[in-house]
Amino acid sequence: MFSAKVIFIIIIIHIVSGLLGRGGKIPSLQKLFLSIDLISTCVLIFIGLDLLIGWTDPFGGADLSENSRAMVRGGFIIMIIKYWPYCLIGWCLYSLYYFVKNGFWNYLLKK
Repeated sequence: MFSAKVIFIIIIIHIVSGLLGRGGKIPSLQKLFLSIDLISTCVLIFIGLDLLIGWTDPFGGADLSENSRAMVRGGFIIMIIKYWPYCLIGWCLYSLYYFVKNGFWNYLLKK
């Protein structure tokens, strides 16, 4: 299992390297940031799959009336917490799709 701190740090690295890699002016730095972005995406997919294997619903044992009151207060955040591994895997797969669709993969492979 990965701790929440490790997952948070890798997510921040993924976001920052993605932003810097897509808007870089210096080709060597842009390739470096795009490589870091690709590696962090693959690591986050692995983390999501690892979480999914051992995942237990944090609201599974709660009473239905307690769940409904919690959903009203912070519904979107509660849904992300409840389905966190699925959200992480989906976000990373979308990021990989975006990476390939916009030609960053070809940019990394050309010399």
